[in-house]
Amino acid sequence: SVWVMVVMGMSSAQMKLTNHPLWITELSWETFFLFIGVTFVCSSTFILNQISDVESDAINKKLFLVGQYFSLEKSQSIAKTLLISGLIISIIANWFTTILVVCIYLVWGILYNQKPFKWKKKPILGWFANSIAGVLLFMVGWYLVMVNQLNIQLMILDISMFESMFPYILCFSAGALLTTLPDMKGDVESGDKTFPIAYGNLSAMILSLILICSSFVFSLYNQDPIASTATLVSIPFFVMMVL
Repeated sequence: SVWVMVVMGMSSAQMKLTNHPLWITELSWETFFLFIGVTFVCSSTFILNQISDVESDAINKKLFLVGQYFSLEKSQSIAKTLLISGLIISIIANWFTTILVVCIYLVWGILYNQKPFKWKKKPILGWFANSIAGVLLFMVGWYLVMVNQLNIQLMILDISMFESMFPYILCFSAGALLTTLPDMKGDVESGDKTFPIAYGNLSAMILSLILICSSFVFSLYNQDPIASTATLVSIPFFVMMVL
């Protein structure tokens, strides 16, 4: 999902600039290293998430590396190494998008996982954090294309970016909501109050269906062939889930 959102940001920006080409075929070392940097930074946040979920994962009988193959101390060291190396690589690739990468770490690594915030334990804030991370990932891809092709540095309030982003964020948010369902047992016993625990798993599934249907409508409005096709194919599965 990390790479998907960055790629969709790049594709949406490219479609905005050059009349809907579906593919970016040029080999770009800047893009390659940016993806490496984003991957390393996001991986460090995922390790932090596993560290904070050791108790609930044991209840859910999940097979993760942290605690079973790597000690907590070793895992924390790996997370720090990935964070530092990821930021350095991101800076080398594109300094402006690195600002967004840092924001991703602040949301996913600190606000979501670390005390005193621990948004993952709160039903709305946990869902909100994942959605904001999706927004930032999309922006990374968007600005990578825009900065390079238009030779600009700042377009933070570009309305067209938010219009293009909206269907993808709705999809990302729907998926983020559903990822909490398999962990309900462990989350209840460990004291986490995720969205389905607070409002019921059926409510979470219905809301996800509404989000994916809304994404389809907005993607048609945007005349986006990628988002409209993906959501149209997905809707029947969401309907079956609710039923």
